[in-house]
Amino acid sequence: MASPLLELSIEGAQGVLLSVQGGSTLGLYEIHDAAKLVAEAVHPDANILFGAVIDDSLGDEVRVTVIAAGFADSPERRGAPVSSGSSAPEVKDPTVAGDKPEESWLLPSGNEQVSPEAPLFATDADEYAELDVPDFLR
Repeated sequence: MASPLLELSIEGAQGVLLSVQGGSTLGLYEIHDAAKLVAEAVHPDANILFGAVIDDSLGDEVRVTVIAAGFADSPERRGAPVSSGSSAPEVKDPTVAGDKPEESWLLPSGNEQVSPEAPLFATDADEYAELDVPDFLR
């Protein structure tokens, strides 16, 4: 199994999700054939979970989606090493705009009228009496 869009194959994958989608003519043999191709390509002890979806809008078309994970770290799977000779761009220290302290956004701006007696949350249980709450959540 290969795709020109992928850099890696599914060879050696430890976990695989397989979805086979097709029309109402999709049979168990077609699903088995797709699962067999995937099973031959991945690790012999891989955990393969698969499912089938019947979608009449597909007609005779069959779509197979494979999600593979759990690859071992082998040298051929690692990316090319980064050369140490390349220089990273210089990053300057970030500066804060304005003369306010960084935590100023936490403080009231002075425009709000906040009453110390006003509760932040509704505390009256009667407000919730009209809600239908299941017994197991009470």
